[in-house]
Amino acid sequence: MHPRLQRPAAGAPDLDIIMVEHRGVGHSRRDLTGADLPASAMNVTEAVDDIAAVLDAEHVDRAVIVGSSYGTYLAQGFGVRHPARVHAMVLDSTLLSAEDHHDVRAHARSLLWEGERAATAAAAHRIRRLVEKGGADPLPLGAASAFLYEFGGLPRLERYLEQRGRNRVSLVDRTFRVMQGGLTLRSVPYVMEFGLVGNLATRELQYAPKPDGLIFDPAYGTSGLLGRFPAFEREPFDLPASLPLFDWPVVVLGGERDLTTPASVAKRTAALARKGRYIRVPGVGHSVLDSHPEALLATVRALLSGKPITLGGLRRRGMTRHLAPLVGGLLAADRLSAALWREGPPPGTLPGA
Repeated sequence: MHPRLQRPAAGAPDLDIIMVEHRGVGHSRRDLTGADLPASAMNVTEAVDDIAAVLDAEHVDRAVIVGSSYGTYLAQGFGVRHPARVHAMVLDSTLLSAEDHHDVRAHARSLLWEGERAATAAAAHRIRRLVEKGGADPLPLGAASAFLYEFGGLPRLERYLEQRGRNRVSLVDRTFRVMQGGLTLRSVPYVMEFGLVGNLATRELQYAPKPDGLIFDPAYGTSGLLGRFPAFEREPFDLPASLPLFDWPVVVLGGERDLTTPASVAKRTAALARKGRYIRVPGVGHSVLDSHPEALLATVRALLSGKPITLGGLRRRGMTRHLAPLVGGLLAADRLSAALWREGPPPGTLPGA
């Protein structure tokens, strides 16, 4: 999935990259006999210890530990269980605890419902009007709006809301519904394999918290997992209590538009670490790895050399670079469809069909 991370470092004399395939995905979903791992084998502590086993196999005593999203929890857990093996740590779009969903709700509602920031106030006003006066279902509208803001940007979100106010449910809505269901409920080998990992995610990280039923609830998108995977029991580490004990540099990268792991969590993580630093990455949503993978390499190199971390001028080369053009194309198709419909329905089509 991440050739843009591997290629720039291939053959580089200053950096060796070891990428770990976590248990439950790819070849690591099976045991040594070739059978799928049982659900009981899926737990965070063993996933953390797998990283130590990989370092042992590669004869590496200490390393810069890099994690993105779920990987940040494993990286911090590695720091708890194997502190002597950490030279430094880079956390991209970080998790901090199984209660992060409260921050996610508050951040998204502050931006896109209350409109507490000037930049998003107009979009928040449109969303409220669609719900309060237009009768739009708030949960799917909120989920689509959050996705568009995070990965398409504010101008595309505003265009969507304008068109949504005039037209019926759009191509954007239909496409988002398909994508949302497919991210966790369908298995794409080596891209998204949630089946086994879902046991770990729901039981220890509360990936599917109980929905509160209001707009911009992250639990809306994961509510379909309730009942299919184990209920939340407890998380394996108390990271807020552990971070002050980390005696190595901890750099926390956070996308400016990240609604999945918001800035409040990233800033708190950096503040708790003894040598923590938060870096805001402009124009990026969740996962800097998926948008600007070379930013992670630049951060690691700076930590190893002792030079200042500079991320300016890096091009968007990751997987999510395709999302904004896709959204733009769907919005253009909706606009064209609406224009044709105003001129009259196609022959043989009933109004409203």
